[in-house]
Amino acid sequence: MTTQLWAKAVIVKTGTLTDATIIASASRAYGEAAWAGHQRRRAIHGFKANVSADAETALVEALAVTSGNVHDGLAGGATLPENRG
Repeated sequence: MTTQLWAKAVIVKTGTLTDATIIASASRAYGEAAWAGHQRRRAIHGFKANVSADAETALVEALAVTSGNVHDGLAGGATLPENRG
């Protein structure tokens, strides 16, 4: 389906876009931060910001900040709108 849309140069811009970004802590002594690991990158001590934005306007609709070791699937659900469209 995606290949067919690309072939016709159709871009779907409805819905909610989500992303999880790791934010490094200022100090490893900061108690609420935790290590966020990744398979191909070095681990980072910090927090994770889960953001959802409207696909059409790019305005941020929700934000959830957790310690770095919280899985995206656990925290990301809090940023999704009730009516997902």
